[in-house]
Amino acid sequence: MPRLKQRTAALRERGLASALAVLAEQGPAGLTTRTVAHRAEASVPAIYEVFGDKSGLIREVFFEGFRMLGDELAAVPPAGDPVTALRRACDAFRRFVTANPVLAQVMFSRPFTDFEPTAEDNKAGLRVSEVFVHHARLAVDAGLLAGNPADIAHLFFAFAEGLAAAESAHRLGGAEQSVDRRWSLGLDALVEGLRLPAGPAALARGGAAPVSGSGQRPEPAPAPPPDGFIPYRRPSPYLELVGPVYEAAAAGPLVAGLWLDRRHTNSRGFAHAGLLVALADTVLGHTILREFPGSPPVVTVSLTTDFTGSAHQGTWLQGEAKVTRRGSRLSFATCVFRAGDRVVMTATGIFASQPGGSGEAGQ
Repeated sequence: MPRLKQRTAALRERGLASALAVLAEQGPAGLTTRTVAHRAEASVPAIYEVFGDKSGLIREVFFEGFRMLGDELAAVPPAGDPVTALRRACDAFRRFVTANPVLAQVMFSRPFTDFEPTAEDNKAGLRVSEVFVHHARLAVDAGLLAGNPADIAHLFFAFAEGLAAAESAHRLGGAEQSVDRRWSLGLDALVEGLRLPAGPAALARGGAAPVSGSGQRPEPAPAPPPDGFIPYRRPSPYLELVGPVYEAAAAGPLVAGLWLDRRHTNSRGFAHAGLLVALADTVLGHTILREFPGSPPVVTVSLTTDFTGSAHQGTWLQGEAKVTRRGSRLSFATCVFRAGDRVVMTATGIFASQPGGSGEAGQ
């Protein structure tokens, strides 16, 4: 079969695709102009004419890698808060590197002596870094993280790059569950470290000054809820104490949420189980009243909870409930609470109707 001769944009695309395929299959040692030319059904002189030399070919692979990573990050679905968005960006980074480990080496580890990116070449990564900087700036503006947004973005980027490289090299363990747990642990520690109360270290990285006498900075003003949420429509003294609590304005199953702050955490910085249980009790009971308007008030008979994860200060905690069975006197309901993409707690409850009563679940 005669080789294709045209020195066109199509040959450039074919040559680049061939280079990526050779790199994935044979590693850096296998990437030569000859192997790429053979795969692209072109002559070696044609590859040289299109890319200049081997360094030019590697440069195009370098650029393509960052374009692909930028597309991966752009496809990440919106998050309810910027800290969750940063975590999702790290997850997308991880997916890209583990799916393209050798390409990631070209982008970040410099395995070729033929190619050393210039300052101009490194601008290929701007689209990627801007994603992290954007979310970091929103997190700082919302009072969820303390520090310089560029510094925070660099930390998240470096964390994701380092751990993804370790995972690709099988240095994070062999079991998928163990690897996932170590990613979660590292991200939790990184986020929590950027939320430390003001002190010399926090002030050095741009945190707010402490109030006089207490050595603590005041809680920032609550961030606005995600789009589509309004103030909770069945307030109570307890909800006012732990709130503001919000609910989704749309019709359908009750969805409630709040921003976790220092008031809600235990000594380890996690959301206190007591808060989660109280919110579950409230949301479950109110879901029954919402789905059966005009029905008598209900009281809690039984509440069973399972804690499957942790939630940290600055995270948007969201719970959704539904009624599973309705009897003449007893109602059964379930709910799930999530922090970002992670399930934190599930709960099931049994509630008894009180005809003529004045009490309500969770109040």
